[in-house]
Amino acid sequence: GERWLGLALVLLALGLIAWEGQRGGTWQGYTLFLMGGFMWAAFTVGTRFYGLRPLTNVCLITVVPIVWYGPLVLVFDPTMIPAAPWQATVLQLVYQGVLAGVLAPIMYTRAIRTIGPQRSALVMVLVPVLATLQAWALLDEVPGWLTLIGIVLVLPGLALAGGAIRRR
Repeated sequence: GERWLGLALVLLALGLIAWEGQRGGTWQGYTLFLMGGFMWAAFTVGTRFYGLRPLTNVCLITVVPIVWYGPLVLVFDPTMIPAAPWQATVLQLVYQGVLAGVLAPIMYTRAIRTIGPQRSALVMVLVPVLATLQAWALLDEVPGWLTLIGIVLVLPGLALAGGAIRRR
């Protein structure tokens, strides 16, 4: 009942946001996001299935890729690292290293353990909404009407799909 209605609202909301964002070449971006979504789904379910702890996930997300990606950068693009201003490097280290690389996986893993993989994954629907609102506030990228309607619809959709709103 309510969960299916919520999922329908979420799909409609995301569809409106995606529809308005259509431009030449955007299908490649949507394909990459879909592939990323499958990877996050596998990470979410795998975390619960294997009972991984937050710091284990941080290690899997940050240390393992450095072993693979670090040498590739040094071999194929070594000039770009020293070319960046030190302020940009520090900002990236703080944001990518500490916030996105350490804190985000810890919080996400704790969410999976606390509310389960289904609800944790459902909250990820807020990513396009939050990105749109941040782009509006920080980059002055004004969303169109379809996107705004999608943003309004996604919140009750999440509440219904997540079981926060039920018939009594």
